[in-house]
Amino acid sequence: MMINILVSLKLAILLNSVFLVEPVLIERLGTTDSIIMVNGKVLNAQTQMPVKANIVLERLPLYNNIIVSSSDSETGDYEVKIMNEVKYSIVVKAEGFTTYRDEFNFKLDSEEGLVKDIYLIPNVVGQILRMNKLLFQQSTAKISDSSFGELNNLIMLLNDNPAMVIQLEGHTDYRGNPKLNMKLSQERVEEVKKYITDKGIKKSRVKVKAFGGSSPLTNENSEDAQQMNRRVEVRILKN
Repeated sequence: MMINILVSLKLAILLNSVFLVEPVLIERLGTTDSIIMVNGKVLNAQTQMPVKANIVLERLPLYNNIIVSSSDSETGDYEVKIMNEVKYSIVVKAEGFTTYRDEFNFKLDSEEGLVKDIYLIPNVVGQILRMNKLLFQQSTAKISDSSFGELNNLIMLLNDNPAMVIQLEGHTDYRGNPKLNMKLSQERVEEVKKYITDKGIKKSRVKVKAFGGSSPLTNENSEDAQQMNRRVEVRILKN
């Protein structure tokens, strides 16, 4: 029995197939200590109400392991079993919401599991999406290498919603020369637009607007606060 299970598993990988992680199969292979439980809720980011959503996790980098689940329509609860210390991508989709995408690699030393709530942003005109992982080299419009994953997620959002038109809104902190800040915020949103349109998104779907330091999120003068003010936001103009 053990040999048959191992042969079947290897054959699935060789054929570049995908398979669901079944607890029974893992137990038979004797690796239950490498499995952790992840559970939580899928919620509307604005109302905190539960959302019925489809959840897909894929093991990285080979995509040879897919886990499919969904959240409960009444409670938002979901539950998945994944391998400990293994990197996964997660995609959460629900009608009327922007698709949630992320990558994670959890490491737990206990069997308590992990709670991860997921907040979906309504896909409505006027909605503003924060790009928290979009960074630039200091005082320039050069996009940091670590930001391309977030930009690629934005491209996938536009591909998922072919009628969507967005506006990239650039902000700096309010310190320094206002004219230079306006110029820098304009250059940054233009650079983001170039990246997106170079990947196949029509230019007519991506508008840009620069604010300089005129619309800070906070007036605190700490470096952390000013970092919050230096940002690019995405406003949905049409969908």
